[in-house]
Amino acid sequence: MPANSRDRESDILAKGKARILDTGDFLTSEQLAMRFSSQSKFSPSVLEDWKDEHRIFSIEQDGQVLYPSYAFSINGELLAGLKDVLMVLGTTKSGWGFALWFGSSNSYLGGTLPREELSSNPDGVLSAAVNEAHGAQHG
Repeated sequence: MPANSRDRESDILAKGKARILDTGDFLTSEQLAMRFSSQSKFSPSVLEDWKDEHRIFSIEQDGQVLYPSYAFSINGELLAGLKDVLMVLGTTKSGWGFALWFGSSNSYLGGTLPREELSSNPDGVLSAAVNEAHGAQHG
């Protein structure tokens, strides 16, 4: 790949990451605990266990581990549908790849962001993830 293509790709990735961080959707375990008023549920060890179980994902920025707040209901419960999506996309993505996918418009969801549909339309988000991972399936 020519150097200018790599530079362009690196620039696009940096802009995408900045866009994701600007949403304010990614929080530390302490910030999650404050948002949902539950210190024990959002301890770093619990979140790491959930991550190992593919129930949530994280990104790292400036030495901090950050988790997507949209992975939780308004009551602070982890959204059950997220695990299925992560299992499908986990063959090709992790961390920042997940964050960019959830934070980008998706044609299979009518141009909305998967993160906006996760709580109300988990089956649609899962279908979009399957299409992302395996390509559109024609019958």
